[in-house]
Amino acid sequence: MSQLRNDATMKRHLFMAVWSVEKYSLDGIYMLFSSKLKKGSTNYHDFTRMVNKTASKFYKTLPGSKITINVPWTPSCKNERCFDFLAISSVIDLLFVESFNIHKGMKETCVAKSISSYHDVFAGLSDYIKLGIESRKLVMGVPWYGYDYTCKRIPQDGVCELNCSHPVKKLIPYKTIIQHLPRSMTGKVWNDDQSAPYAVYMDGKSYHQIWYDDPESISMKSTLLKRFKLGGIGVMQLTDVDHSRTAWAMLHAEEMWNALCPP
Repeated sequence: MSQLRNDATMKRHLFMAVWSVEKYSLDGIYMLFSSKLKKGSTNYHDFTRMVNKTASKFYKTLPGSKITINVPWTPSCKNERCFDFLAISSVIDLLFVESFNIHKGMKETCVAKSISSYHDVFAGLSDYIKLGIESRKLVMGVPWYGYDYTCKRIPQDGVCELNCSHPVKKLIPYKTIIQHLPRSMTGKVWNDDQSAPYAVYMDGKSYHQIWYDDPESISMKSTLLKRFKLGGIGVMQLTDVDHSRTAWAMLHAEEMWNALCPP
């Protein structure tokens, strides 16, 4: 983070970024930033300054460039990922809203849940718009993966209790999830409260619950593009879906891509 305040380092990084975009005839730059920032801290203000300098350099050197930056699912500064969202949005083109990895309430309830429930995604996007950010500058990011949770005991009524002190979970791509489903105990189960599917399976003596997104849940979220007049939708990440040329893979890939288009 100290690099944010190092003008020489910033200039060097900016030069390389502009050089790369120009050399490879790219449309612009995507700034991926996942460090924690506390509101009002020195790094909080330095980050805003860095974004301003980056935008100014690109727009002056390469007119027409597009600048996008990733932001958390909500602007409420949860997990200390706090930016001056409104100020940043005024100088760049798009904010890629990471409407996934939403573990809200999981630590308190010790229960597995969807990491991209429709209601949480809706609330997060609404909060950005309430800040005064133009909705057309928001791109909703959706996951092409899920999480595999180890349950303390066999899930009852779809509830997978976690070991709160040491919850065991692992990220699992969609292409692996759909291979698991036929061998699971439950197959796909739809949860109305979270508007998301899950499945339960056994591994040895352990019960597992996988929460994930599929064409049905993503289609519901994609309706928010028109509702909020968003700037677009994006996925995290493309390789989590099998894009090989087998008939089975092509069918599932097409369904996932089509789910991104609001009905």
